[in-house]
Amino acid sequence: MKKQLIILGAFIFLLSGCGTEQKPKEVKISLTEQEVKDTENNSNAAAQILVKKAVLKEMENVKYSEEEKKELEEIKENIELEYFLNKKAMETANVDDMEVLQVYQNNIEKLKDADITAVLPQLKDQMLLQRREEEKVKYMNSLVEKYKLNDELKKYFPESENKEETAEEVKPAEEKKSEAKS
Repeated sequence: MKKQLIILGAFIFLLSGCGTEQKPKEVKISLTEQEVKDTENNSNAAAQILVKKAVLKEMENVKYSEEEKKELEEIKENIELEYFLNKKAMETANVDDMEVLQVYQNNIEKLKDADITAVLPQLKDQMLLQRREEEKVKYMNSLVEKYKLNDELKKYFPESENKEETAEEVKPAEEKKSEAKS
């Protein structure tokens, strides 16, 4: 991993120097004392920080087109939306140990060769992810009701009223797959 990061850093360094006639002034990139402490003597973590700083330094000189700026704003908005939805979902999503144990017991035949101390935390994590996704769907559906989005949609697309094509409830990916199979 360390070698890959060093190679990546060298590649970025080489790219930054290619195609320029004048020699750019040398910029020193280093770790702060706090960053050194935070890495806890992990040279891979330190290398990642240094490469990130180098990339960020190179990004300072980039001029984006209007289209690229718009695309970056959309990406930022989508990441912020996903962050918000995950945060909202985690407020209510939880999995207790009894639920995990029940799932384990229901699947004991499939898991009989697995180490229980490794399997139970993995099951809990997987169940929590699934619960989080379910809570996100519930939250988005509550917004459809709260803001009467189906009524709003009918204002713009009145013909959908006849076809019963109002805004569908958002469904988890698993439900969509099972409906597609039917």
